[in-house]
Amino acid sequence: MLLDYPDEKDIKEFAESHRKGLTAHPKGLEACDIWEQWATQYSENGGPDFIAVEIAAIVLGERVFVTGPFETHSWMNPELMERTSRDCFAVGFTNGCYGYLPHDAAYEEGGYEVAAHLWYRNFRFKRGEFERLAESTAPLVQLVLKAAGKNE
Repeated sequence: MLLDYPDEKDIKEFAESHRKGLTAHPKGLEACDIWEQWATQYSENGGPDFIAVEIAAIVLGERVFVTGPFETHSWMNPELMERTSRDCFAVGFTNGCYGYLPHDAAYEEGGYEVAAHLWYRNFRFKRGEFERLAESTAPLVQLVLKAAGKNE
């Protein structure tokens, strides 16, 4: 999955903008400092602008559970349902912990979804990765349904 890989200027701007909203929260300020230091060092060392993730689909009864190493809240469920016509439930923080995977509208809304990476010491996902993941997971869901004898 592609990451929104910032340069040194973007790292500083992101950390500063979040410090302004966290002046009364010492732990939040500490998280900004730690993330900025980590991100700068990671960027200087030329880390990759993507991560490999393991996604699994499990059929239990008539439902499909899709696992991934991030948090999507309930936003992923209707995305998968739309693409597979099946009851699908996203189960987060399985096979790793990468933080929050924001849906497209969250990038405009701001807030936790697009800034959660600060707490996980990583970079947020590029815009559109949530939707791309839902699209690329649909064939996996269909495959496990077929293997379980549940295809329509």
